[in-house]
Amino acid sequence: MRALTHRLEEIAADWRREGRVPSRAELEDLYTHGCGEVLQLEAARARARRTMREATLELGRDERAVERVAALQRRELALEERVRTVRAQVEDIRVALGLLGAADAAVDAAAQAWLDRLGA
Repeated sequence: MRALTHRLEEIAADWRREGRVPSRAELEDLYTHGCGEVLQLEAARARARRTMREATLELGRDERAVERVAALQRRELALEERVRTVRAQVEDIRVALGLLGAADAAVDAAAQAWLDRLGA
């Protein structure tokens, strides 16, 4: 699965080049992709933590365990940062979808009001 940030940059460039805004379907696809990426990152983070705990048990018996624990800790911290970044991007997409829904509702209400005035 491609990183959400990379995918967003590519798609935003396409939208700018084409002079258009994203459709609801495109945003929903990005939202789904982003949620999937968060789940994958969380799983990788859990694996890194579990492996780090296992490596910590080897500290007294293996000279290289300290290096492994340090590398795993760096990986877990990098994954944690990536999870935060992707969650923020997913939240931005969710907000955009909410705004589209509100705009759709406003258009529907305005159209209904216009039809009501026509019928009066």
